[in-house]
Amino acid sequence: MKLFCEKNNYWICYGKANIGKSHITNNIPCQDKISYCCNKHGLIAVLCDGLGSKENADIGAEFVSFAVKKILDKYFFEMFQLEETKIAEFLLKHLIEDLHKNSQICEYEIDSLKTTLMFLAIKKDHYILGHIGDGVLTLLDNDKIAYYSTIKKNTQELEYANTTFTVFDYDAKEHFTIKKGTITNSFNSGILISDGLPFLANSNKIAPKVISYLDLMKTSDFSFIDKEINDNILRIINSKEIYTDDWSYIFIANCSRKKAKSFFDNR
Repeated sequence: MKLFCEKNNYWICYGKANIGKSHITNNIPCQDKISYCCNKHGLIAVLCDGLGSKENADIGAEFVSFAVKKILDKYFFEMFQLEETKIAEFLLKHLIEDLHKNSQICEYEIDSLKTTLMFLAIKKDHYILGHIGDGVLTLLDNDKIAYYSTIKKNTQELEYANTTFTVFDYDAKEHFTIKKGTITNSFNSGILISDGLPFLANSNKIAPKVISYLDLMKTSDFSFIDKEINDNILRIINSKEIYTDDWSYIFIANCSRKKAKSFFDNR
């Protein structure tokens, strides 16, 4: 759990990446990775889902999640000044540069590192969100959907399962969804969900359970939230044989009062 305050508005951020049953059975590492920071400078939440067919997808997802968080933190306002169509190009350019600067990561074939990406960054009442691939990124305004993003199935081949776009595709910038704006009267919570949790968000609908999680974050202490949310989702996962993939999520909520010090990240 992390928290940051801006003009007496407190934003709370909580998320986890969990290995799926099929990966445990087949001794495959978790290929979902999340990275988030929430401090006095702002909030950045990043979720990546490595392509299961790629040998080093877990490494790629971990690298991208941390690299994108760093890029957004450093260049947020420079990116915000760009047109939305140029933001993806800017982000991908710096991501590739970071990859080539990393002596350990650049040893891998880039095709083996392919991963989806979604993020939400908030600073000084401004926000930028981005999404490429499957999964769901949603902004909510008083429990009503203010923004909804998922994979765009605009070609015949995308009708097949497990087909998606990734940040390392040659034409990645053409498939990136980017949106920017100001927080005022736009949204007061957000969710990032990998495709391993279809029962929480699909078909442009958010499950009531998600709303209850967001409400819980505003009123409860960290230990209770950590157990209640993750354990609750795990029970659903274990109750259905069809849910075998890795599953990850990040929940973001606006809160009118400061939470306990244990929630605060002052890095």
